[in-house]
Amino acid sequence: MIAEPDLPRVVAVFREAGAQHVVIGGFAVIAHQVIRATEDVDLLIPDDAANDERVLRALASIGAIVEPERLAGREHLRVPTDAG
Repeated sequence: MIAEPDLPRVVAVFREAGAQHVVIGGFAVIAHQVIRATEDVDLLIPDDAANDERVLRALASIGAIVEPERLAGREHLRVPTDAG
């Protein structure tokens, strides 16, 4: 079963890990007061090896299993987590 998107939790774990990120997609549109349904949390993450380590730590804390080589240099990565 896929978890409902939990933006506050995702942002909290990324901040706690010190992972650089920007919220994009459906939640970004909602923040601009546009009615929009969304089924996930979309983040834009800088391509940086040190940040990749922080991102992996944040993702692990919400139940994602991602091998480091899957993250480096990727333009797009979909990862199921406990927080959507």
